[in-house]
Amino acid sequence: MPASSPEHDQVPRTMACAQYEHGECPHFLGLGGGWLNLLRLEFDDAGLCQCSCHSACPVGGTKRWFVPFKVWLSSCACPGAERVRQRFAEVGEPPSFDTARERVERDSTARRAAFEVARRAAAGKSRDEIRELYVAELRCRGLEPPTEHILAATVDHIAGNPVPTARLVAHGMAGLGKGALALARLLRDISRPPR
Repeated sequence: MPASSPEHDQVPRTMACAQYEHGECPHFLGLGGGWLNLLRLEFDDAGLCQCSCHSACPVGGTKRWFVPFKVWLSSCACPGAERVRQRFAEVGEPPSFDTARERVERDSTARRAAFEVARRAAAGKSRDEIRELYVAELRCRGLEPPTEHILAATVDHIAGNPVPTARLVAHGMAGLGKGALALARLLRDISRPPR
């Protein structure tokens, strides 16, 4: 086995490249850890092996650490990529960021439509009737009702009382603020030199 080089000690690599079996390397390290690329408006979610054996790959060689999964899937010319593509064909591709975003947008639009239909039909109906109407509208759009406390707040909002919904939003925003503060503290603590 060849001696380790500085390049191999400092960059992410697949097990194949780490064991100098470059002909087996798919160039694909795994999903996650990427980021939203604002220049291309896509999510770079497929991590790439940074071994120099991939320098000629059309996906980006060693110039890019992450690419959209679909780009790797359709364009990688590395020797081990076909075997991994076949495996994904057998078990199914993981959902992409774009697919997840589209589903969230579609569900959000359907929830708004269900809310509007229920709101227009709510006049003179009891709270229980509004609830049944809203749940039926959600289900006819292929959506499951939300958790009980969110459903109760939404029914109150449809009935003309937006206060419970406003409380839920405020509670959610407070939770986001606490999470951001905890993340800031964690990053601060990680960046401090040891004592």
